[in-house]
Amino acid sequence: MKPLSIVWLCAVLVIFNQRANSQDAPSPKQGSADKSGENSNQPPTKQEMQLDKLPDGAAKRAAFVQEAKKLVMGDTCEDVAKILANQNNIFTMNSNHDRFGFTAYLLPDGIYCVYLTLPPSNPAGHVVRDCPCDKVEVLRLPLPQPKPKGLNAYIHNFLDFLISDRSKSDGIQCELIYSDPPPKPDVDNLKIDPKKVQP
Repeated sequence: MKPLSIVWLCAVLVIFNQRANSQDAPSPKQGSADKSGENSNQPPTKQEMQLDKLPDGAAKRAAFVQEAKKLVMGDTCEDVAKILANQNNIFTMNSNHDRFGFTAYLLPDGIYCVYLTLPPSNPAGHVVRDCPCDKVEVLRLPLPQPKPKGLNAYIHNFLDFLISDRSKSDGIQCELIYSDPPPKPDVDNLKIDPKKVQP
């Protein structure tokens, strides 16, 4: 065989071998090289889920407080229902006898309560839901621990305190978030120090 033919044959074998190797190599979109594809299918860890809940709870609180602060003296129980229509209402009670309107909402960090003090008399003949209030208070109760089977007794106990002269707290802890008109510590306070209760 001539030397030129040998050189040509070697060149052909090298090219063939390179093509074979390139076909056997995994593509960039396959195999273990695609780590992003593997990670995207992994479920979040317990720690990640806990962290995700924190900003969500804070956001819900901020949204509720922002909406609740739209309530002012002169608003009605009907106004409360409209302004906080998107919130998780778990309890409502209005009383013509005791002259109040009360609504409780469940959020991740507590039970948020809106309490309307209605005027002693109702000369205009309004039904209780449409009677303008003399005062509006927004308060937060911590979630009871351990959690009871139902929250009604817990909420009723707090409502009884609000209706009373508030001279006896019976261990009730609450956070006064907002009031209109603003509270006057020397005349119009809760008779207990509004405590910042951490969830």
